[in-house]
Amino acid sequence: MKGKTVDGRIPYGAAALCATLVAPLAALAQNGTENYFFPPKIATFGKTTVPANGAGKVVVKVFVKADGSFTVSGVLRTSNAGDNAAALDIAKHSTYHPAGRGVKKTPVAAYYDFTVKFTGTGATSDDDESAGGSSGLGAYEAQIRAGKYADAQTGLNAYLQAHPNDQKATVDLALAQSFLGDYTSAAASFDKVTTIPDDQKQTAARAYSEASRTALKAKSYDAAVADAKKAVALSPGAYTHNDLGMAEDGAGDHDAAVADLEKARDESKTFKTSDRVAIDLNLVALLYSAGKDDQTKPVLAEITSLDPTNVGAQNVVANHYIRLATAADAANKPDDAENYWSQAATAVPHQAADFYGHAALDEVGKKSGSQLDKANSYAKMGLAADPNNAICNYVAGFVLAKQGKKSDALTYLNKADASAKAGNDTAFTTAVEALIKQVNGS
Repeated sequence: MKGKTVDGRIPYGAAALCATLVAPLAALAQNGTENYFFPPKIATFGKTTVPANGAGKVVVKVFVKADGSFTVSGVLRTSNAGDNAAALDIAKHSTYHPAGRGVKKTPVAAYYDFTVKFTGTGATSDDDESAGGSSGLGAYEAQIRAGKYADAQTGLNAYLQAHPNDQKATVDLALAQSFLGDYTSAAASFDKVTTIPDDQKQTAARAYSEASRTALKAKSYDAAVADAKKAVALSPGAYTHNDLGMAEDGAGDHDAAVADLEKARDESKTFKTSDRVAIDLNLVALLYSAGKDDQTKPVLAEITSLDPTNVGAQNVVANHYIRLATAADAANKPDDAENYWSQAATAVPHQAADFYGHAALDEVGKKSGSQLDKANSYAKMGLAADPNNAICNYVAGFVLAKQGKKSDALTYLNKADASAKAGNDTAFTTAVEALIKQVNGS
C-alpha cells in the first residue's frame, strides 16, 4: 500500500505481507516415466528354406519374453497366403530384442507384430536392424534404445526431410524428443501422426500433458487447453483431467475446469495421499475462482481427513480471502475488506498478525465513521499472534496517541519502528518515525 493519511493528518504506510501464500500444486506428474514403452524388435532376420509363392506381405505375431526367448503364435494378416509358411519359418529362425519399459528400459514380455515382405529378390523386414532396415529407421531406433536420444533426433529430422510422410519415423522422433524432455516438440510431432500406436499412447499423453503445462505457464491458454484435451483423449484419468482443469481455469472457463477437477478427484480415490491432496487443493482453488464457495467445504474436509498436518488448504483459503480483501480495498469498501482480512487471519493463524494489521489499517483509514476501539481490537488480536508485528504496533500506538496517552503510544510506535527497520521496510519506517515525531511534538 502507498502512503495515506489517518484523519487527514498522520501519514502511515502498510507493510507488505510477511510471506507470500503460494497456491497449491499446479500440475501433477503423470505416472512419471514408467509408462514409456519400447516394443520388441527383431535382432537378426532368420533364414528359411521354405519357398515363397510370389510377392506379398505377411504379418506374423510373435510373443517375445523378457529374456529374449519367444513363441511364434501365427499369422495375423497376409496379402499372399502362399507366402505364409515361409514367413512363419523366418519368424521361427529370427532372434528378438525384448520390449522395454521406462527410462531404464527394463525388459518385459510383449507381443511383436513381425512384418515380412517378399519380393522377387527375397524376403526383408523394415525392422531388421542387422540389415539396416529397408525403411532406414533401424539405426535410429537402436540409438533410442541405447539412450542416444539427441543423435536419434538429429538423424530422424534428416530422414524426415526426405520422407516427410513416414508415420513410423515421426513416432520415433516424438519418442526421442520426449526422452530429451522437449515435450512441446514431441507433442507437435505426435500431431503429425494419423494414428498413434497403442504402445505409444501413454508416451504421447505425457508429452501432451507436459506441453499443456508449458503453454499454461506461458499464458498460452488456447494451446494449453488443446494439448490437455489430447492427453485426456489418449489416456483419460486423474492426472490428465487435472491438467485439463488447470488449463481451462487459465483460459477462464471456470465451470469446465471445476468439472474436470471433480473427475480427477473421483478418479484418484486409489492414489497415494499426496496426489489426492494435491488434486483436492487444485479443486478448492478452482471452486473459489468459479464463485462456488459452498462447494469447497466437503473437499476441504477430505483434505483434513487425508492429511491433518497439511497446510496447503490454509493457503488456498487465505489466498481466496486476500484476493477478496484486496479487491474490496481497491473499490474503497473498507468494511468488506476488514471482514475478508479477518477470515484470512482465521484460515492461516501463523500469519494472523499481518492480516489483522491490514484490517486495523482499513478501519483507521476510513474517510468517515472510523472506530478507534475497533481498530485497536484488530491490532491487539494481531499482537497476540506476533507481539513484534510492525503494522499492529503502529495502529496500537496511533490509537493511544489519539487518546492522549503519549508514553504508551511511544512504546508501541518504537516497537513498530524497530520491526520495520528489521524488515528493511524503508517506506513504512519513514511513516512510523513521522508519527513518532508528531507524538513528541517535534
